Amino acid sequence: MTGLMTVIGACQKTVSRPNVTPPVPEKELVEMSAIPDKEHRLDVEHNTAPYNLNVILNAPGDFVPGNQDAFGFIHFHQNPDTSRIIDLHTWIFGLQADHDYILQRAVNPITDNDCTSIAWLTLGLGLTPQSIHTDDLGRGHADLWRAVTAIARETQFRIHFQIVDQLSNEVVLSSDCYAYTVR
Repeated sequence: MTGLMTVIGACQKTVSRPNVTPPVPEKELVEMSAIPDKEHRLDVEHNTAPYNLNVILNAPGDFVPGNQDAFGFIHFHQNPDTSRIIDLHTWIFGLQADHDYILQRAVNPITDNDCTSIAWLTLGLGLTPQSIHTDDLGRGHADLWRAVTAIARETQFRIHFQIVDQLSNEVVLSSDCYAYTVR
């Protein structure tokens, strides 16, 4: 797990959001104190980037959440194995309580300079869409995944994400554009 936390720190895209820390599951907080030295972190970064992403989701300017700022976080992780699965551990905060949301992504070829695609694909458990349900405080978490076995290794994309209200289809959170490579 220490390696996982090292990858999170080493590959995180810098996004300024005042007074908000991306969520880290409690069990991983303890292990963060055992982060290896700088040389080991650089080695891990070299061997994993750009396969893994830490995606920050922010509310659009006109979105009015409940009592707190709405935001989200996706730990996008590709294991270095033959199954070629992308894990999408997704957390959302400050949204409507006891409500369902969906995670979507759209991709562009790496040769495009931006994420202009609006061909949104709903993500879930493989090919089965899965909602993210919020608790009574408007927080939700889902461990989603997507198989990329049909895509050639080392194929590069630009990708962006959005969280959508499952009932109204309103976009409530969205990300910046990220570059990634299929492992």
